[in-house]
Amino acid sequence: MKILFIGTDTKLFEPHSSVHERFLGFSSLGEEIHMVIARPSRHRGIYKMSKNIFIHGTSVSSRFFALVKSFFVGYKILKKDPTSDWVISVQDPFEQGCVGWLLSKIFNKPLHVQVHTDMLSPFFVKHSFIDRIRVFFSGLILKSARRIRVDAARIKDSLVQKYNILEGTIDTLQIYIDVPRMMSSESIRHIEGDYILYVGRFEKEKNVESIIQGFAKVALSLPQLKLVLLGSGGLLPLYKELAKKLGVQDKLIIVPWSNDVGGYMRHAKALILASWFEGFALVLIEAILNNCPIITTDVGAIGGIIPREYAHIFPQNDSVALSEKITYVALHEAEEKQNVEVLKTTVLSRIPKDLDSYAVLFKESLEKARG
Repeated sequence: MKILFIGTDTKLFEPHSSVHERFLGFSSLGEEIHMVIARPSRHRGIYKMSKNIFIHGTSVSSRFFALVKSFFVGYKILKKDPTSDWVISVQDPFEQGCVGWLLSKIFNKPLHVQVHTDMLSPFFVKHSFIDRIRVFFSGLILKSARRIRVDAARIKDSLVQKYNILEGTIDTLQIYIDVPRMMSSESIRHIEGDYILYVGRFEKEKNVESIIQGFAKVALSLPQLKLVLLGSGGLLPLYKELAKKLGVQDKLIIVPWSNDVGGYMRHAKALILASWFEGFALVLIEAILNNCPIITTDVGAIGGIIPREYAHIFPQNDSVALSEKITYVALHEAEEKQNVEVLKTTVLSRIPKDLDSYAVLFKESLEKARG
């Protein structure tokens, strides 16, 4: 089996990145593996990652030209060897899905579609007209796929319900979880005192405003508690302004991206995730692996790898419910730490133990696309 991937991760060109390291572990997926990067990057031409893995750059100028070029690069790869046993796998059922769908029709090769976000969540299309268009056309791509791989059980259920896709054609396999890399071995305490933590991008879909609002409601009753936002993004000025308006600007700590996220988690009272939607919400797993209780909206791995009874779940945009969860976790620290230890054992039993085990499951999904 030979595999043509259509993806977007430009870090595959960076030899020391975790993405590069992980993809090297996928050499067993097929006899020959080609990844076409449908995103602008500094790299053009072919980068030979290993003896059977080839990364293809497209455009250095724009996302549109990179997407168009990805079709022609894929076409050239398949045209050169049309008789081999190819599987075309796309990173999403949107733009990359369209490229893969066209190539699969032209060369009569099976299409394998990956879905890494909860695209049928009502919140996914709420904030973006482009996302509404993407979802509208994705049904054609998904129905044409020989095999679909999703990150979470909730995504599988939504695809079955919306598009009447057979359950047996969908594999639930989350993104790879590098357990040793995620678990912090550092005993350094980066921030003194008690704090709750958010880790992620400062963007609209992450709904960080609700976290600040919920935190503000407990600031008087828990005066020693701080709120740490670890990440970056365009909405940071808005968050600072909101914290000032609510009178908690002195308790808000902004931390840029860190190489020791696990260290921040290990000493936090809880990790909070208020996202409108997620694919898998890997940050929740990272928190659990670092013995950090989680307060979250009902997204991603909740109800799948993460049992609901061990997560403090609150509705999107309900800052009152969030404030109640924060108060409970802060006042029951010993109990929460015990619960997260049990949850950690459960999570570890439900994920592949290493990259080789993960690659076996990924390969099975790709092979099933061959029929």
